[in-house]
Amino acid sequence: EQNLKNIERPVRAYHARFGPDAPAEGTDRTFALRRVSRFAEIAGPRSQEAVPELFARSEPAAIMIRPFRNLGGDAEQDALVDGIRLSIQSALVKLPGLFLINAPASEHYRNANVAAVKAGNEVGVRYVLDGAVQMAGEQIRVTIQLTDAPAAQIVWAERYGGVVDRIFEIQDEITTQVAVALDVKLVAGEASQFVLWERLPSRESRELSLRALSHMYLGTESGNAVARRVFEELTALLPDSPQAMALAAYANWQSVIRGWSRNPAQSIASATTLAEKAIELGDPDGFARVVLASVRLLQRRHDEALALSESAASVRYSCPATNAVYSNVLHFCGHHARAIEYIKRALKQARVYPSWMAAVLAASYRDSGQLAASSAIADECLRFDPENLDAHVVLCTAHVLGGKIRKAEAVAQEILHIRPSFTIAGYLETQPYRERETLTSVAHALRTAGLPN
Repeated sequence: EQNLKNIERPVRAYHARFGPDAPAEGTDRTFALRRVSRFAEIAGPRSQEAVPELFARSEPAAIMIRPFRNLGGDAEQDALVDGIRLSIQSALVKLPGLFLINAPASEHYRNANVAAVKAGNEVGVRYVLDGAVQMAGEQIRVTIQLTDAPAAQIVWAERYGGVVDRIFEIQDEITTQVAVALDVKLVAGEASQFVLWERLPSRESRELSLRALSHMYLGTESGNAVARRVFEELTALLPDSPQAMALAAYANWQSVIRGWSRNPAQSIASATTLAEKAIELGDPDGFARVVLASVRLLQRRHDEALALSESAASVRYSCPATNAVYSNVLHFCGHHARAIEYIKRALKQARVYPSWMAAVLAASYRDSGQLAASSAIADECLRFDPENLDAHVVLCTAHVLGGKIRKAEAVAQEILHIRPSFTIAGYLETQPYRERETLTSVAHALRTAGLPN
């Protein structure tokens, strides 16, 4: 736990590892990522409350963008090529007519010789977007192909080329063509919102932005550090660019919640200042609102957190992190049915998810009275992240509320095993519920299970 400036209560920081330098499954159980399809099975026939299927192919415009291939043969261009793909992803994430699968979920297909039809059927999406980039000197060529997986046919394919300085125009064209091919209606002026960046003044700044985006999506400590440094440099270079400012804020915030920052108070102060400034400048991509909503929730400024997270979710429709943050805010504000709706959306978009998202779903089920579903989700969360404190607490309290006191007492002993210094008062300080009644109920349940005040 960390004591942070302008936040009354301590904040728990979590450490999670993602991306290529993360440990393989089975070697480190804190690597808490699994496919969401598990949630379709965990309740089982013993539960009278069915856990809805979260992994069905139900959205007509569900799409996955696989990592683009670098045909230039220069490994130093890998990050730039990946940045092009992620820029397109970041633009499409704002279209409410699409259901876009999160970028990390497609990493399995990097450098893998898997046909688009097979990949689409494996992930459960209808469309798969593939791309290849070749750079030679000042010239760039981008080849794009969109495949309808169930129909096993290519919907659209195109080649784009020109000087490297045209890369953002090419990205705009690709994004627009994808929307047209999928028959997604664009409201007036929406196409102009596709560009992730305002027109950057030089080739160097353009390449920097793409490389930084690639590093940020790695989800690693080193990648986040590189992204934060570059975004902050771009913010100094372009003080009126809300995109660079918002992403710098997001990188600072990630360093706090992932436990990477050596000075959390300074990092959260930087994230807050950058997010506030980005919002003043329009925050077209919603990143700044995600960050500031999280800060405001910890500060118990619930109305602001709710307004900011709702606004971010309306812009970043297919972003699992945004929908999960909105769900978390809804949960702590007492809107449990909507919290469940949005965390399910986040899980379906992520396909591969961190354990904290599962814990949000479990807590929302508990506080809405769906105790069997809550226990099932919490159990599954602990299966792959056995030291997740929130999941333990949800499971313990759900058992008490369901009259299963012996089971609750057993979970309480597990809590004391993983956190010997655990106290009810200390835990409640980290739970920013709007309603005091919820805190009272949680405290009573934990006390009944035998945990110390």
